[in-house]
Amino acid sequence: MSAACARSLVPGVVLRKHCPEKIRTALADLEGAIRKISPRVEVTGGPEIFCDASGLLRRYESEDALASALWSAAGAVGLATWVAVASCRATASLAARAGRGVMVLSPEEEPAFLAPLPISLLGGPADVQAALHRFGISRLGDLSALSAQEVGLRLGPEGLRLWRTSRGENCDPLLPVPEVERFREDEELEYPLEHSGPLLDWLDRLFSRLLSRLAERGLAPRRLHLVLGLYPRGQEPRCLEAAAPSVSARLWRELAALSLEQAPPCAPITALRIEAEIESPRPCQGELFRPAGPAPSRLDEALARLTVLCGAERVGSPRPRDGWLPGEYDLFPFGSGGGGSLPSASGGALRAMRPPLEIRVLLERERPARLCGEWPRGRVRRLAGPWRLSGGWWEEAFTRDYYDVELGEGRVYRIFQERMRWFLSGACG
Repeated sequence: MSAACARSLVPGVVLRKHCPEKIRTALADLEGAIRKISPRVEVTGGPEIFCDASGLLRRYESEDALASALWSAAGAVGLATWVAVASCRATASLAARAGRGVMVLSPEEEPAFLAPLPISLLGGPADVQAALHRFGISRLGDLSALSAQEVGLRLGPEGLRLWRTSRGENCDPLLPVPEVERFREDEELEYPLEHSGPLLDWLDRLFSRLLSRLAERGLAPRRLHLVLGLYPRGQEPRCLEAAAPSVSARLWRELAALSLEQAPPCAPITALRIEAEIESPRPCQGELFRPAGPAPSRLDEALARLTVLCGAERVGSPRPRDGWLPGEYDLFPFGSGGGGSLPSASGGALRAMRPPLEIRVLLERERPARLCGEWPRGRVRRLAGPWRLSGGWWEEAFTRDYYDVELGEGRVYRIFQERMRWFLSGACG
């Protein structure tokens, strides 16, 4: 019926938009919860999920305990389900569809349980259901009382399949499927969002669901691909990247907030999709005779937070550039290989200035005689140099004259001149 008719009949009715993505996400959560209990799971694509209980009684003391564990696992991910344990998948399906909470049926109890159930629970083709209705068959017990020859003659092979199901004799095998390691969360919003605050709240929920699933498997994402559905149509993809794999929802929220602040969406947001690129966290070798130290994930989270605060271009492992210009280096992500410490400056300059500090220098006979300014300041007592360094003519040419100068205070400084300007490169002592 229309929404207006529904409101006229029930004034307080709550209308919600049918969202296939939410249903898909709920079934994925349910599948993940069941796989914690049984590795053999069949996903039908509909609202039912089957699992093989063979061998699970070594872990659970009874079938009732197994059914309760399945029900609790579904409740842990926020889903209300009906659970049934039976001798075959068809009977378990009928028992679950009956909607009586948690059901455990022994083979002796199955015929008495199935007999009063309505024939509509069997499903099947519409013409077979219509024929059963014409024959006055409304209960499973009525169908199971007929002979196989009569049912096959009037209803064909599909009718025989329903007849065997009504008697609890349909032993179609379980068809388990391997788990697909794809971690994704979707959300269809009820109304377009124009401000970053509500949008980040929605992203918080998706991050929490996705990261909890990853943490249960001992995995962590380094990149999250975020797709924003725009109003009235279109999408805007983004990539959130941390310095190290992390399952901290707070960290990913900060990265999302930074991305939205730097490049706001061009239209209101109506849908969200997040997909993770997963990595295995770094292993940690335990000590036999020392107490356990901080987990490696703590360092990963600290690096990721530094990336958010300082920017990806300022966090990483230094690597000297292949060139003649001293003090030049590049930063690479930790763990990318090839990183290392920078070579120490020669000539006793233990404290390097990065970037070099511009200073004022007084000359006598074209050589430094005095350093002026707030720091360093003083007359040059001894001087060594110059050492000319040049290069980069194929890109951006440079020519520098380096000096080591000792002031009256006894400290030694390394300075250089480039394009008529003087810079402090390092200090010793």
